[in-house]
Amino acid sequence: MDFIKSVGGSEAEFVIEKRLTVSDVNPNQGRLLIPVLQLKNKKGFVTADEETMMGMKEDVSVWVFDPERRKSTLNLAKWKMSKECYVLKTKWNHVVKTNGFKEEMVIRVLSFRVDHQLCFLLDPVA
Repeated sequence: MDFIKSVGGSEAEFVIEKRLTVSDVNPNQGRLLIPVLQLKNKKGFVTADEETMMGMKEDVSVWVFDPERRKSTLNLAKWKMSKECYVLKTKWNHVVKTNGFKEEMVIRVLSFRVDHQLCFLLDPVA
């Protein structure tokens, strides 16, 4: 939480604790799936406007801070697969490679806002 405050963040929400799957770290997939049914905060972390954008198949540009607190700009989408999922994509492979994320690692994902910008913080669980 200190980091979030240090970058001017507010509205911090715990999104998910996820064990990375082979598809989450596969460079051919290039995305992190966040199943809606596994969200810790059922009210969600996106605004009504962001939800509308994703409903119209538009991506939402988000900032992602990795465990070393490096910022990357990724896209957030919502896919209807067998289950509805939020998806962090575009540059996800860079985040995986830079941080050495591997299958079976557990990460905690938090969301927050800097002004109106949606941000995510990724932290490995020891």
